[in-house]
Amino acid sequence: MCLAIKASVDFPYGASDMDRNVLNQRITRLTTLQNSGVVFRNGLATYERAKAFATKAHMGQMYGNKPSTYHLEQVENVLIRFDYCSFRMRTAAWLHDTVENCDATMEDIKREFPGFVASVVDAITSVPGENREQCNSAMYLRIKERGTNAVVLKLADRIANVEETILTGDNTFSVCHEEYSGFRNALYESKNADEMWAHMDALNEIGTEALNRRHLTAFANSISSCNQASMLQIDGVS
Repeated sequence: MCLAIKASVDFPYGASDMDRNVLNQRITRLTTLQNSGVVFRNGLATYERAKAFATKAHMGQMYGNKPSTYHLEQVENVLIRFDYCSFRMRTAAWLHDTVENCDATMEDIKREFPGFVASVVDAITSVPGENREQCNSAMYLRIKERGTNAVVLKLADRIANVEETILTGDNTFSVCHEEYSGFRNALYESKNADEMWAHMDALNEIGTEALNRRHLTAFANSISSCNQASMLQIDGVS
């Protein structure tokens, strides 16, 4: 694991280790199970419907200087990079901010995307509280109750956000850093998304050093390359 500041940063388990063939192989595995034809078609249809739903819900909203859908794509990319390629998880990635940041309600999500997707989206949706710490604590408890998939989706969301703050030099990384210990203590479990946690740990240390030294250019170039490699169009899937 490379944590030292240098011109080229090696992100362990990151998108730099990923290529189109690997991603296609992972998607292929999803279509070789018994009755996969119907499952695949239904999953794809729901996934595409979720993208349209989220795009409409987030219309006009910005993520920094980019459309909010950029962040949703990045969360999906993180899931793919770490081999969470199922349509159910990718659908949840597109919907994960629709209740928290848009006019959509949880009842809308439950009606349109019932079962697994609605449960995971509900788990990682922040609820009102007296302060940010209280809101986070309640959300972490709900995530733990819902299980592994909810943890993975929230971790993908965190990774996407932190990578973007390092990429852009956004000072909101300091908030991510301050909250990371509580986030990790609440949600980490051994043998559950260990590669994602290792990557998040590395990002936290890299981001802290970069923030302290204000040497963000090299990191921005490296993460930009990682993100470009991960934003691959998968034939017949996305």
